[in-house]
Amino acid sequence: MQFSGEELTFKRVFNYIFGLYLITLGVAFSIKSGLGSAPVSSIPYAMDLIWLINIGVATFIFHAVLVLIEWILLRDDFKRKHFLQVFVGVLFGVFTSFSVSLMEFIPPADTFLLALLMSILSIFFIALGLFFYVPTNIIPLSVEGVTQAIAIVSNKPFPKVKVFI
Repeated sequence: MQFSGEELTFKRVFNYIFGLYLITLGVAFSIKSGLGSAPVSSIPYAMDLIWLINIGVATFIFHAVLVLIEWILLRDDFKRKHFLQVFVGVLFGVFTSFSVSLMEFIPPADTFLLALLMSILSIFFIALGLFFYVPTNIIPLSVEGVTQAIAIVSNKPFPKVKVFI
């Protein structure tokens, strides 16, 4: 089976899913630290706090809205396969809920040192997750998809748009 011009092997799929999970574990550590949320989940975390909806559901809603924005921006250039980002959003949401629920077993960060340690663990797990996820080049998270769409529509380089986003 081919995707993105490369053979879709068990190793690539495993690394993709494992990487996504590690990213959500990093998100959970950042939330547990009490020092804020990882950027990838800052809006879903705010939705969770404001509307009291599950972080995983908020994550899915956020990713679905980003795919909708991507569709609006790209119009005819939006390919049907881009809708797969919605399913990745579901997976990312489930992983986020699971990872946050795992953090219930860890005592609260009641000292700055413990909060800092959790933030460092967050950075580590997100970086490790990206190490596994990015090279697979399977289906991007919708955050990357909408960033690419903005880069295309604005005729700006992806790295500059990524910093802005």
